[in-house]
Amino acid sequence: MNSNENEKYDRRDTNILLERELAARWKMSARTLQRWRAQGWGPSFIRIGGAIRYTLADVEDYEKQQKECRGSQELISQHLRGDTP
Repeated sequence: MNSNENEKYDRRDTNILLERELAARWKMSARTLQRWRAQGWGPSFIRIGGAIRYTLADVEDYEKQQKECRGSQELISQHLRGDTP
């Protein structure tokens, strides 16, 4: 894709989220997502080359699991602080 085609590409038309898009969706830093991946937490992800991508379906499944899990807010808080359960 050349730069002109790249500029015309509309990210809203995809079911793939960039790391920064997921971070914005969850109002957290991309660094937190990076730490979660290293610790085996968070939604499934795809690594293409060095780039990380998340499918919208995986993100929504993860959100649903967290919503249904009692105490999920405390678990998230622990991970944001760097504590392990």
